[in-house]
Amino acid sequence: MRGQPRAFVSSAVVAGALIATVLSSAASAAPPESKETIPFAGLPIFDTCTKESFLATGVVKIRLKTATSHGGVTHFGLAITSKAKGPGLLTGTKYVFIEGDHEHANLRGASLDLFSGTVTAVTKVRINGQGKLPDFSLHIQIHVTVNANGEPTASVVRQRIECGGEPLPA
Repeated sequence: MRGQPRAFVSSAVVAGALIATVLSSAASAAPPESKETIPFAGLPIFDTCTKESFLATGVVKIRLKTATSHGGVTHFGLAITSKAKGPGLLTGTKYVFIEGDHEHANLRGASLDLFSGTVTAVTKVRINGQGKLPDFSLHIQIHVTVNANGEPTASVVRQRIECGGEPLPA
């Protein structure tokens, strides 16, 4: 994902690692809900629209929920939200960064090596620059359905990247 904000890539890696951890552990051992807040400072983020980096200071909030229905379906929900702001390194422009990642999985099966179910992930990123600068926005949606043999039977990937409301090539 060359050219995408570094914080988005970092959050996507965190989200992937958390999902892998959750899916590899037994649902009964996972707490029904856990929350974590992680502050950060001095994280460089590149705005594709303005071609300027800024040093972001903010917070990442992570929330994980798990539950198993009477029918044996395990539900996982992961939400990661990031909010940050900071000055542009070249112009001093004030930037605001907002990101939301939401992943949901509904899985059936005793062994998570071979499971059936659905996984949906949605990521939204927005970078707003002070004044009349074009805002950067990114929206990615992924949905995968897996049958009882562990084979993907359907997948949808949608991506939209914009600068000031104008589409950019993916």
